Amino acid sequence: MRPTCALSEAIRILRPARVVEIGVASGASSAVMLHAMRAHAIDGRIDAFDIHHQCYWDRSRAVGSAVEEMVPDMADRFTLHKGDSRLARETLAHGSIDLAFIDGDHAHPSATLDLLNLAPLLRPGAWVLLHDVLLDKILREREPGTERRSYGPAVLLEHWAGVKTQPLGSVGDVVRGTSAANVAALRVDDPARIDAAFLDAALAVEHEPGAAPTPHTQAA
Repeated sequence: MRPTCALSEAIRILRPARVVEIGVASGASSAVMLHAMRAHAIDGRIDAFDIHHQCYWDRSRAVGSAVEEMVPDMADRFTLHKGDSRLARETLAHGSIDLAFIDGDHAHPSATLDLLNLAPLLRPGAWVLLHDVLLDKILREREPGTERRSYGPAVLLEHWAGVKTQPLGSVGDVVRGTSAANVAALRVDDPARIDAAFLDAALAVEHEPGAAPTPHTQAA
């Protein structure tokens, strides 16, 4: 099962009217969610935010271009914004979002900061999907001994004190495309409780999940 299956299932089960997405790249994930909305007769729309004009892994593609290519009939339900979660917080109506998909900068603490910015937008009981919660482990398996810092989503998942869920599967299963374990979900019962103090443990982490913490240092 690929991550796109997890997105489709989330749309089918939750039936969100408003989705906010942080990190768009080609727009394939957006297209998958829009396709699921159409398939299940969900009257929803997506506000997507990305700081780039071109897809980071293919500069010949515009950010979000997959939406027009894959689901052109749903393009009017997709709005692309040039900015990050801070812009989302400034422009979207508070308490209006049913589902958030965080897939932007994976260096810690970016995912946690994205959630802090999105918190006022979430309805009570909204869900937040985190992509690449196993990314650091996947990268280390591919290149043993290489130091990585792409574990921000994993830190947020580890320190989330509320309801959370993650499909079963190993790193190998994810690499083989037989598990969606690289996507996890958090339920936000009370968005007002998400503040810097509530997530202080996650914000303070300067180490790989499961390892001994190191003193906080400012990058040169």
